[in-house]
Amino acid sequence: MNRRTPNVTAVSDGGCGRRRGNVLVVVLGLVAAVSVLGIAYIEDNGLSVQGAFNLSSMSRARYVAESGVEEATYWLSQTSPPHANAQGYWPGATGRHVDSTDDYYDVTVVRDSSNRNRYTITSIGYATSRGAALSHKTVAVVTVSPLLTVTLPYALHLDAFSWLAHDFRITGDVHCNNTVYSDAIINGNLTASGWMVYWTKPTGSAQALQPTSQFPPLNVSAYTSYLLEGTTYTAATYTSETIGTPSNFAGTDPNHSGSSQWNVSATNPGGVLKCTYRPGYGTRRVVLSNGCDFTGTIICDGDVYLNGKTITVTPLPGFPAIVCTGNLYVSDNNADITLNGAVIVGGTLAASVSNIKKSWIAANGPVHFGGGLSLFADWTGMTINPSADRKWLYDVTGTLGTGSGGPVTVQSWQ
Repeated sequence: MNRRTPNVTAVSDGGCGRRRGNVLVVVLGLVAAVSVLGIAYIEDNGLSVQGAFNLSSMSRARYVAESGVEEATYWLSQTSPPHANAQGYWPGATGRHVDSTDDYYDVTVVRDSSNRNRYTITSIGYATSRGAALSHKTVAVVTVSPLLTVTLPYALHLDAFSWLAHDFRITGDVHCNNTVYSDAIINGNLTASGWMVYWTKPTGSAQALQPTSQFPPLNVSAYTSYLLEGTTYTAATYTSETIGTPSNFAGTDPNHSGSSQWNVSATNPGGVLKCTYRPGYGTRRVVLSNGCDFTGTIICDGDVYLNGKTITVTPLPGFPAIVCTGNLYVSDNNADITLNGAVIVGGTLAASVSNIKKSWIAANGPVHFGGGLSLFADWTGMTINPSADRKWLYDVTGTLGTGSGGPVTVQSWQ
């Protein structure tokens, strides 16, 4: 049996293998190029998203910072802002959140040392997201239209004959529109329109027969309804006899909420309290009892009694502590009384009962007695040391001042 051997013919692929290899290289190259482009696009898009996020956060931080400036300008325009400093203006605050979000600002307000009506506001806004905070700082310089003010040139001003006992310690000038006998320690000048006799020489000059000096008409009537920046405000009325600790009045007096500033309101920004209690047909009076810590101004068309071991009256900036037409009486032994503002008394300083032992009054503002002083006995002592921010008062009459808390003008913003 013959076996046939099959014929095998070699056929050439004409270079197709090489072409397939080339195609594979091209495809891989395209894939690589597309991959590179895709990665670049993703990275670029990611940077754009991050950039947009950062831009949004910076914009938020900027607007938040500007909110701080706006709040500061608002409080500077108010005559009695909350949380005022010793100079009477709002000094700023930290951690002020905006619209219940996590964004917040810190703002500071600084008065110009050479111009008391100019302030620099610095506000830093923080936009918080993803556990981080971007910040923006805005600085604005503003001026506040000044309210009319009156500067009281004397630490102690007296209209009638006066005897100043040795236990008077006065820092500043003293003037009497009559004859004065003085054994007081006066760190300043002593002048009188009448004659003068002194046993303790003042540190400054001592001159008799000088021109009279009229005290500005900042009296009870001026503060019953008072004028600030063209707006008339009205004092709160208090009909009870005694003012004690704030807690004593909570829920018992319709005018009293239990706060030391219960008398301060939009219609009475100076916290002026008009006391009208009158026993029978007697003289109107108000009694400040032990533990009294009053914020505001007490006015009375009558007498004021200081009847307690510890009494403090602190007026709001630009307002006096006490204004009365009658006498200022001390009614307790060894009293420690602090009056952190001007004291304007139509009458004199006296003891309401006999045999009062040593009591001290510290007046940290100028003092005026229309009835003069006649203190031969050493039953009381008084230090008068007006601080710089208490030597002036708002001109609530609108006619005396030379012209803070008015319209705010932005001078620069950056």
